[in-house]
Amino acid sequence: MSGSEPPVGRAGQGPVVTPYGGRQASLATKHGKAVACGRPLRRALGVELVVPDDFDTDALGTFSIARAAAESDDGVAHVETDMRAHLNPTRMAVIRKLAFRLARRIATPCPGCAAPGFGQTGEVIGLPCEWCESATEMIRLESWSCAACSYREERPRRDGLRRAPAQHCPHCNP
Repeated sequence: MSGSEPPVGRAGQGPVVTPYGGRQASLATKHGKAVACGRPLRRALGVELVVPDDFDTDALGTFSIARAAAESDDGVAHVETDMRAHLNPTRMAVIRKLAFRLARRIATPCPGCAAPGFGQTGEVIGLPCEWCESATEMIRLESWSCAACSYREERPRRDGLRRAPAQHCPHCNP
């Protein structure tokens, strides 16, 4: 997909129009994370990622062995698994999944003010027991809100569960 093509929706929905189409977004990263994030942001928002050449995230010290040795009491760096994205396929898959979630969140306007980023921000506990209707510790509703305004709403669980199995009830299964 080239940068000039419109973002696409889920299968069968066709192109999605967003206010971000054709724009660029800068991502200060190294180690291949732009590859994992690029497709989700391009497909959902029409945004092309640009990675600055002159920004060295390694200089921040997260993966600096010399810095670790200097900061340790004994002057020895304790080396562990290299978790840089380009060397860790599992981490790259998680980054890609999170990029899709981020893109969907950005593409969701607030029903109250139309600001981007409306989404789930919490849960309401108390799903009723299927036998006795007592509140359980399971999630009853999802709380959605906007960071730009005070609009909030509570929505049913996405999995459709309306009653908690009795095994989760503090009264039926103490």
